[in-house]
Amino acid sequence: MVLSVKFFRKNITVKKMSAKQILSSIYENTKKVLKDMAGVNTKLMKIQPVDKAPSEDYSILMGISGSWSCVIVVGFDLETGLALASRLSGKTYEGDFDEESESALCELANIIIGNAMNALDGLGFEGNLTPPTFSQGKGVSFFTPGTQKANLLFLDIGIGVLKIFVSSKKQ
Repeated sequence: MVLSVKFFRKNITVKKMSAKQILSSIYENTKKVLKDMAGVNTKLMKIQPVDKAPSEDYSILMGISGSWSCVIVVGFDLETGLALASRLSGKTYEGDFDEESESALCELANIIIGNAMNALDGLGFEGNLTPPTFSQGKGVSFFTPGTQKANLLFLDIGIGVLKIFVSSKKQ
């Protein structure tokens, strides 16, 4: 959204941030980074409003604090995660994650969200990114109290499905 206001008798344009712009930036940067780093094409399957992050086999949790407070959880199953880590590192991972494959996936999430934040910089979005945390376990639940907007992006990446939970609140 763009607002036009008078400031000392001059018209200036002020851009206003929205949760939809955050989602769009995360999706667009996910597409670009996955294509550039892993050679996979990303297709948005659907966006679903949700109350809390779903429990996936594996998740990467990140947060943003600043003008907007955001919680981002990237969820995936074992096969998708191992295939993605293999493409990122050029090695073949089978069976389970090791420290190197977890690190590759966390760094991927860090790059995606960092790029999304940079793309929003001119729209009044300022924040500090928390380091990514790798989590294993279907029973793990992420709840974000006090947030107004939460959405789940379902992404087909050709080698599986990524689910990206985004909860955001303007501070």
